[in-house]
Amino acid sequence: MCGAFGLIWTKVLPSALKGGMEIVMYSYIYRNYRIRILDPYFPDDSLWTSIICLFGVDFLYYWAHRATHEISILWGTHIVHHSSERYNLATALRQSVFQRYIGWVMDLPLAFFMPPRTYHMHRHFNVIYQFWVHTSTIKSIGRPLEFIMNTPSHHRVHHARNPRYIDKNYAGVFIIWDRMFGTFEPESEEAVYGLVHPLISFNPIWTQIHYYVELWHKFRATPGVMNKMLCLVKGPGWSPNKPQYRLGDINDLPAIDYDEDEDVKEKDGANIINNNNKTKKSTTVKTATKTNTKTSPPRALAPPRNDLRTREGLGGGDLPMRWRAYVLLQYAITTALVLGTIELNRSDVFPTHMMAILGIFYIASFTSFGTIFNNGTFAFHFELVRLLLYLLFDSYFWTSPMASSLALPTLVSDMCLVIRILVAISALWISLMYASGPMYMAKKGKLSKKGTAIESNIATVTTTTTKKKRN
Repeated sequence: MCGAFGLIWTKVLPSALKGGMEIVMYSYIYRNYRIRILDPYFPDDSLWTSIICLFGVDFLYYWAHRATHEISILWGTHIVHHSSERYNLATALRQSVFQRYIGWVMDLPLAFFMPPRTYHMHRHFNVIYQFWVHTSTIKSIGRPLEFIMNTPSHHRVHHARNPRYIDKNYAGVFIIWDRMFGTFEPESEEAVYGLVHPLISFNPIWTQIHYYVELWHKFRATPGVMNKMLCLVKGPGWSPNKPQYRLGDINDLPAIDYDEDEDVKEKDGANIINNNNKTKKSTTVKTATKTNTKTSPPRALAPPRNDLRTREGLGGGDLPMRWRAYVLLQYAITTALVLGTIELNRSDVFPTHMMAILGIFYIASFTSFGTIFNNGTFAFHFELVRLLLYLLFDSYFWTSPMASSLALPTLVSDMCLVIRILVAISALWISLMYASGPMYMAKKGKLSKKGTAIESNIATVTTTTTKKKRN
């Protein structure tokens, strides 16, 4: 869902707002400020130029990537990518909407001597290469390549929240940079993915902005002007209580243990149990107890995560299968509309205001799906309004002169008709379901299905259910 959200932001809205800042800026610097005496050494069609650019782009990517992890205010542009608790190819598409406005700045030194066409080719290659390393299926590709290249094994370490894996393996294409600058860590234990303090939300907008909200609370709670500035430019885990640790004290991170019976995740000092009755190994994150001296930073200096998360009405629990199928159908419809809008925009027939309206509508759509999974108090009111707005916009569009000027193929028109019918049926179905009685009890954190309450799995764990085996 975050991947689709990022696609809208980077393709639909920039088209409406005339994006492409990085291309314009790089080309401007190259034309006006490049070191011209180097032109004979870096011709645009040279293999030597291409090789230098390959390593140059990846070297600058390493430092840009490292900066987004080790500088608090930049971590907000990258945290979305690490918020997934699953590690697969879809994780590669889970991107922050702010990252595209930050990363390219680090590449500008190349503009003083590297031709723009060569640079953009290798910049895109760098991004494409990183797609395949987001997988748990490939264990190793062999020692020679593992020593030089970034591989799934190395990148699993980077995405893990195990204490020994934090802030390691920043490589894009070549792992040699991590080996050179002391940030390399081999895969030596099972990785547990996600954030150190997991995000309990399916809301894509909240996923994008939650860290900056938390950083603002941390900024306000930190005493002293200098400490306030340092909490922005030092690591996300930095605390004025332990100023000697630039990135934060690794001993404050929750330790990770492995248990065969239950899956327990640390969420703000409370253990969340997910009894799935499976025999596979699952992870247990130890929280601060009387026997565990590793505690989180004081509440006054740590972001009030629990308060922020509960504000959006997160109720938890498992959605009934009919609602899962409904969200899947609406997700497919909205994704098809997004891709169709991007394709139509290539012909420049959509006015700017129309593209902006569609972009906002698509973002609201994916937010609505997340709110349903969150068991939001007004989730179904919001979804019904979304469907009705789409039908209103659809009727306006097909009766306007713009539709006739597009000269759409018959197949496209028929598909739009099918989507219109599906949306109308969905609006009627939600109205009837809601009229039949309350489907959710968000305030109690429970789901109800035909009057039978299903207890949420986001419940406070009692001491009896969290008792560990003692040797």
